[in-house]
Amino acid sequence: MGFRAYVGFWFHCSPNPAIEQAGADTSERRNDDYDMKGDVAIAPTAVWDDGRFTYFQYDTSRRVPEIYEIQADGTEAAPKRHVDGDTIVIEGMATGFVLRLGKTVMAVRNNAYSPDGSFNRTGTTVPGWVRITKDGNHG
Repeated sequence: MGFRAYVGFWFHCSPNPAIEQAGADTSERRNDDYDMKGDVAIAPTAVWDDGRFTYFQYDTSRRVPEIYEIQADGTEAAPKRHVDGDTIVIEGMATGFVLRLGKTVMAVRNNAYSPDGSFNRTGTTVPGWVRITKDGNHG
């Protein structure tokens, strides 16, 4: 019988050049101020939010963990999500998330969380598109 020791530390996610370019192509705000703590084996390649949704990008050859949102009372809940290519899109934002794959765990903290999110000025989620109503108003 043995024991397993765990030493944790927070480390900052490096900005991804592809994400930076995508952010330059739209008027949407990109927040990549996230820290991670735990087993790096399940760490995403990149994590960011746009003030509305949270994005976890993974190399396509890696096993992807389950993602749970940390609630105000400290409990974990499975958020509504969808997959877009190599990215898991969490339909919302939170102060933190917990990633789990078997007994492997990682915490992800949003250092720039704002409960108000950001206003969708274009009225659409399609980059480069703007919704214009019949009366000529935007959004």
